[in-house]
Amino acid sequence: MAFEETERHADPTRPGSGGASGQATIDDLGDSLSTIREHYQKPLITLLLDIQETKIQSPKSMKFVQELECLFLLADNNTRSLGARPTEPKSAHPTATFARKHINAFREGEYVALSYTWEPYLQLETYGQYYVEPRNREGRPKKSKVRDSVFERIIKYMNRFNLRYLWIDKECIAQEDSKEKEIAVQAMDQVYNCSIHPIGLLYQPIQSIAELKLLARLMTWDFIEKSESGFELDPEFLEESKCNTLELLEAIVSDVWWTRAWIYQENYRGGTNMKLLIPHRIPQEDYQNRGPYVELFGDIPGEIILESTKFHEAATAFCLALSKIFQHAEDDDCLGRGERLVLRLLAKRIKHKGIREDIYGFLKCVDTPEYGGSFVKEYQRYMAKELVTAVNEGKHKRLRLAALWHPNGWYSPYRAIFICDRSEPEGSPSYAFTASREGQSNDSGRLINDIDKHVSLAVDFFGENERTPFLYTRRWMHGLCFFYGCPRIEAVFPWPSALSEI
Repeated sequence: MAFEETERHADPTRPGSGGASGQATIDDLGDSLSTIREHYQKPLITLLLDIQETKIQSPKSMKFVQELECLFLLADNNTRSLGARPTEPKSAHPTATFARKHINAFREGEYVALSYTWEPYLQLETYGQYYVEPRNREGRPKKSKVRDSVFERIIKYMNRFNLRYLWIDKECIAQEDSKEKEIAVQAMDQVYNCSIHPIGLLYQPIQSIAELKLLARLMTWDFIEKSESGFELDPEFLEESKCNTLELLEAIVSDVWWTRAWIYQENYRGGTNMKLLIPHRIPQEDYQNRGPYVELFGDIPGEIILESTKFHEAATAFCLALSKIFQHAEDDDCLGRGERLVLRLLAKRIKHKGIREDIYGFLKCVDTPEYGGSFVKEYQRYMAKELVTAVNEGKHKRLRLAALWHPNGWYSPYRAIFICDRSEPEGSPSYAFTASREGQSNDSGRLINDIDKHVSLAVDFFGENERTPFLYTRRWMHGLCFFYGCPRIEAVFPWPSALSEI
């Protein structure tokens, strides 16, 4: 079996610490689990625990961790020992200087192991307010290539918890030395595993008290319950709040931090010590006085602190509970909870106010007694279900907004959503023809037009400068339309050639 790093901290320089196994390595990567179990004559769980207790580490990468190079911030009166700072023009932000020190990370875990993105979150990020001692300890401090905002935020955290040492890859690994970089990569898991203070630096901010309140409720499991069948959402937890919570989670996990190739390892190896530092834009007075936010998220101005494992647990429980709503069997005659939730989420993603409010209005009244009765409204309900199906089959379908065509080219707001195939070209203008007419009866009750009719077609459009458009049918097309009170217009379709031969 293949051997991996253990979760346990071990210092190979101490007597009795974990070292490499004395057994010869057996290449069983191609064997089945039953073959491996038969060979070792042990249960699989025992073999996995043996792996966890086994440490195989190259001497070079172990030495990297034993002599881990960290930064520490110098007080102003100590900067002279590193040489005078280069003359720079006055800045709105004071400069600061970091010196270097080697520590044995196996023995000294009181350092911050920073996980962050090299690429800036904003294009206007600044550099140059922080200086770092050269790695050879000779000459003057040099401007760091790390963004100022990264240092500013992590220094606030370190000052709050009285931490001195910082490990940050861009400054603590010789980037121009390919051999050292390779050794550092092999030791990276232990750098984060040994740190008592691994930090993930996110940039997507919490924007409002409302978002902060939702996050607090999520982290305290205020609306999540665990049952024998799994996780459930509180029945009194409103649809709007479900959507807002899902949007908040999406915003957090869409942060550029999660896109890093090494993030999984850094987050995993940081374990229960890993904290996520997330900015917020809430006035500090509101943050401190309008809820239990200081107790939950700390008191660093402009920042909230999340325990990574607890955030993952709460977010997973919420999504599993929410998925039960989507999987719930729906009634053909009305919109189910899952369908309503999908439409509400869809509406929140639409930037155009008119159609977004049309969907909200539709959801508000669609299943009330006052809504039914007319063919047009019943057809709307049916199309809403088709729209939900298209959303759930997202990799195969594309949704497009539509507005009414006017012969004079007048502007018309978007008032419909149509379902298109992904094979259709994106961005090019396309057209749909819709028409509805309810079944009618005369005064005696006899039906003179006895069936409801609706047609919705994807069409090719000719004669844009003509008052009567010429249309050629391409295929059937489903769509949810809100063209209330719109006048009918005439359109011309060619007589089908098959009918001409009759």
